[in-house]
Amino acid sequence: MLKCLRNILWRNDPFSMYEYCSLKDAGQGSRFEGVVLAVVDEKPLRIAYQVACDREGLTRSVEVNAVGGLGEHHIQLEVDGQRSWSLNGKELPECRGFADVDLGFSPSTNSLPIRRLKLSPGESQTLTAAWVRFPQFDVIAFPQRYTRLEQNSYLYESLLGEFKAELTVDELGIVQKYGKYWEALAASKEC
Repeated sequence: MLKCLRNILWRNDPFSMYEYCSLKDAGQGSRFEGVVLAVVDEKPLRIAYQVACDREGLTRSVEVNAVGGLGEHHIQLEVDGQRSWSLNGKELPECRGFADVDLGFSPSTNSLPIRRLKLSPGESQTLTAAWVRFPQFDVIAFPQRYTRLEQNSYLYESLLGEFKAELTVDELGIVQKYGKYWEALAASKEC
């Protein structure tokens, strides 16, 4: 049985997006479940997703279903015990060994390495995630760095380009503010 730990509603004004997300304790790990609503090319878009992690915080499975302005897209990522990733049943050798997924349309998955790494203030960690790009809905290897600045703030850096954003998180490591893009409008500690 899943126990809800937190519900959160985010807004992304620059890209006309909203997201409702729940973090749940699955007993043997955790799960993020969310719905993103957006406007793309003046058409509505709905993206539903689930990300399941094991007790160590390693991504085990990801499901993404998008309908609307960009057509229909279905992504099913599975990760086995040897950290081999598959996309809709086809192996992704470029993602072998990765611990995290990064959903390009959601701030929720930035919480995965934050929660898993448990960095101390001043510490940094470089990692490569399986990135579900938006609006392409493909999956590529995405190197990135997280630096813990203070108790509740991190610097996120893309190592593929110049992008950087400061992240503010709550006591569970869930993103509350993502640079100038995503901001939590409401969060409930009891679901």
